[in-house]
Amino acid sequence: MVRHRAILRSAKFDLPSPLMLNITITQATYGSRVLLCPDITSESDSCQELMGPKVETTEKKTVMFPLDEGAQRFAVVLYHDKAEQFGPANFIIHSIEIRSTNDEILC
Repeated sequence: MVRHRAILRSAKFDLPSPLMLNITITQATYGSRVLLCPDITSESDSCQELMGPKVETTEKKTVMFPLDEGAQRFAVVLYHDKAEQFGPANFIIHSIEIRSTNDEILC
């Protein structure tokens, strides 16, 4: 069985207020995608596409995504179903931070 995704799931958490999720990542493979899913499932229909599939330059990028007060988990999905066409995917996750609305790093 061929797997087209790698999944990084968060621990369960409780947010005191809406916060920002900052992910710094390098995506190097055309056709690949970075998805953020609202819970521990990784079904792409419930996920938000953060990067891809069009990759024009390989550079470190920071993507910011708001987390609602009711959020308890998230999953980052690195997805690539075009390996035969574009080769194996290459991703580097440099950091994942949760920040306050005042831009303070909370974790």
